[in-house]
Amino acid sequence: QITVGLAGIGGEVTRDFVFTRTGDNHSLLIDSATLDGISLSEGDEIAVFTPDGLCAGGSIVGEIPDRDTWPVGLAAFGDDDRTPEVDGFAVNEAFAFKIWDLSDGEEYEAIPEYISGRQKWNKNSLTELNLASERGYTPNIFPFPEMIDFGEIIAGDIGTETLIIRNTGLADL
Repeated sequence: QITVGLAGIGGEVTRDFVFTRTGDNHSLLIDSATLDGISLSEGDEIAVFTPDGLCAGGSIVGEIPDRDTWPVGLAAFGDDDRTPEVDGFAVNEAFAFKIWDLSDGEEYEAIPEYISGRQKWNKNSLTELNLASERGYTPNIFPFPEMIDFGEIIAGDIGTETLIIRNTGLADL
């Protein structure tokens, strides 16, 4: 048995998505958001992006204590025309969404399903929607060694063989 002493210092919760808060916004009310058909959980994040890929707003799921998780409110901030840099949406720019899954520390594109309101940015507007996202699975390939037969190969020569892979579905997620 080994005893290991541990110590730690609490710190501020950091966000995966970083954005600038400006004076103008378009309110987004997200009724539900899923990853692989499972509802996002406390600590996961949702963010909205401009067509140029600029994060212009975000929210942490379960960020407000003593409140039901859904819906989640999110402000899509507009560009501050008093600064030279672009830091938010322009009028009529389309929304793009991403989620960040706390459990695996990965970002995923999210597809919106609009329920009501405008589908493009407009100052002082309200849009209600749902979001859905899926992980991109990479299949594991396990060839059977006895099925690969190069025959006799003379030293110094190169042998080739064709491996045929058939998609049998994702049996083991």
